[in-house]
Amino acid sequence: SLHSMQVQRHSELEYRKLTPLDVTTDVDLSTPKNGASDPSIPIPAAAVAEEEEKFDWFKTWLPLMPVEYLDREKPTPFKLLGMDIVVWNDGAVVDEKSGKPIGFGPKTERPKKTRRAEGTWRAFADRCPHRAAPLSEGRVEDDGSLMCSYHAWRWEGDGELAVVPQAHGSELERIKKNPKSNCNSFPTKVKNGVLWVWPKAGSDARILSELTPVNEMSLEGLTDVDDDSRIVYGPWMFRYLPYGWDFFVENVIDAAHVPVAHHGVVASRYVEPRPLHINVTDDTFNN
Repeated sequence: SLHSMQVQRHSELEYRKLTPLDVTTDVDLSTPKNGASDPSIPIPAAAVAEEEEKFDWFKTWLPLMPVEYLDREKPTPFKLLGMDIVVWNDGAVVDEKSGKPIGFGPKTERPKKTRRAEGTWRAFADRCPHRAAPLSEGRVEDDGSLMCSYHAWRWEGDGELAVVPQAHGSELERIKKNPKSNCNSFPTKVKNGVLWVWPKAGSDARILSELTPVNEMSLEGLTDVDDDSRIVYGPWMFRYLPYGWDFFVENVIDAAHVPVAHHGVVASRYVEPRPLHINVTDDTFNN
């Protein structure tokens, strides 16, 4: 609960300097250690090849959720690579006939015959830059901004601070000029009905994400498929599991649990459990 947060005694307008999460910044963490960055010290070719082969999970598109299951009226929290993120849509509420935005105001006073525009799906670090409150407990306002429920600060879809109700004029401009007042905004794309997130923020991340295509199933080699018109997309089936990918992978490769935990679906817990015989053909992890 936000009310349980311990509040230090200082003015609400006093801006607390917060250091963004290291994993979301443009800081280059790939510099070799032990002086290897010195151009005068040769780097073995094998070491260079090994470095190039490493896959960076923070520099790729990751699928998050089918957008048809997301609610455009409120922010939704997610866990991605150990990071708390919040997903929301910046579409403004507009008049059905004119298409004009109705502007900021209480939802209880929203005029009839309105609709929320399509907007763009956004992904922020779930942490208010002001006092670190979770933005997922905030609100998507009718003007298409995201409001923090602690002090009502509001941000635009690109992560830039838009409104501080406790400050006006030069004081507001001073706060907005501080880059730490902006949210860590991750690049997003919608492909085949799925929201994809690039789990790194910053200008370099935006450029790299635009240059990197979203992963999708290749139809190359399938001679009986001529075009997408012959592909039938069925309903989405998914489960939101309250743990990370590492626990999930460990569960998947645990063959002994299948007949027990999935009794009556793929096997029987009374017949199938038996000793497993595994032949290791490639001991890569110990080489």
